Amino acid sequence: MADKNYRGDRTIDGAEVTVDGQLLDPRYDLKTFDSRGIEWSYEGNGPRQLALALLADHYQDDMRALADAEDFMTRIVANFGNEWAMTSADIDRALNNIKTQA
Repeated sequence: MADKNYRGDRTIDGAEVTVDGQLLDPRYDLKTFDSRGIEWSYEGNGPRQLALALLADHYQDDMRALADAEDFMTRIVANFGNEWAMTSADIDRALNNIKTQA
């Protein structure tokens, strides 16, 4: 599987996240934590939506993404700065760290 590049940025239009240059699907079809959109840098429903969207895209497994979204939000997404970037390998490392520290 090719390494994907995820990027988040705050623009005049709000928070925007891309995967390999395309807008990341917030995955409201899977679960809606915050219908206003994705967010990061704090613990809450917007960051929870982003964590779910990132993991659903990364795993390509909706149930696994739902199961891991809360820990990923509190440990990773809540700590993002205004601009951030992660690769698939970065996500794998972060998830491994979360699991080993649990």
